[in-house]
Amino acid sequence: MKKIIFIISLAILFSQCSTNKIKKKGLEVEVKSIKKSDFHNVYGLQGDFYSCIVKLKNNTDSTISFWIMKCTWGENFIFNDDSIGIYYYRFCDSNYPVVKKIEPGKVLTYVDRIVVLGVKNKNKMKKYKVGFILIKEKSFSKMGDELDHTIIKKKRENKDIIWSNEFTLDN
Repeated sequence: MKKIIFIISLAILFSQCSTNKIKKKGLEVEVKSIKKSDFHNVYGLQGDFYSCIVKLKNNTDSTISFWIMKCTWGENFIFNDDSIGIYYYRFCDSNYPVVKKIEPGKVLTYVDRIVVLGVKNKNKMKKYKVGFILIKEKSFSKMGDELDHTIIKKKRENKDIIWSNEFTLDN
């Protein structure tokens, strides 16, 4: 009887230890670099521009596949402040939904510019975050729906959004 109680006690102890471990998210969003850019007043757009590197890391042991636009990939990203957005400055004549894959332990990197509209909205002490809207490959049919409608729906429902680490903006 003592052996049974001892074994049950050990099982409970080990199960408690394993639930307290900190696990990384399946898909991790990391902002690596935010640097002020000399890109000013482009096409009459007033604001401060920053170069930005965003990394998506697959922390799982299986491939993550998702839909994203070929050129305007920034549609899958949102910020925790409405005055920030990704600025598209490249010409693209064939923008359509594509499937991207990230192998286990690998990273997919996006480099572009973000714009902060209106100097009065920028607070250098404020902590910002970027969210990635995950649209899994099997949850969207290229023929049956528009990707932008799916993104808008997920934003509205606050669903399948993976948030980055916090970052600040320099003056």
